[in-house]
Amino acid sequence: MIPMKMTYKHIQQPCQHEGCGIAVMARLLQKTYEETLHIAMEKGFCDKYKRVNLAQMKRFLLYIGLENVSFIKHDGVSEPKNNGIFHGRWDNVTSGARHWIACYEGLYFDPLLPHPAPHLPEGFHVTQIFNHP
Repeated sequence: MIPMKMTYKHIQQPCQHEGCGIAVMARLLQKTYEETLHIAMEKGFCDKYKRVNLAQMKRFLLYIGLENVSFIKHDGVSEPKNNGIFHGRWDNVTSGARHWIACYEGLYFDPLLPHPAPHLPEGFHVTQIFNHP
């Protein structure tokens, strides 16, 4: 079990089309994207294309010691402010491209952006949330 400390540095994904889930993991681990990619590949927290699904993120959260994480579905319309990890879609809530973003103390840590933001990006619809303390 890895000890958790709830301070965050922002980690960007290496390119626009892949790596958002790993960047969110890296933010929680306080490691670089490359270090976290190695862990994710070794432990099965992503696929060979660096994509992270809901089950893999849940296993990762257990791996780092977040045992009291609750998973809830979200309407895709409102902007949640929960501390947690958000999974959602771009542009279309049912068929848009998938993406991971984290939220902590009212700031959104979007791996596509160079720094945290006070609002979700336009066109992003949160569909699932892993709440954590």
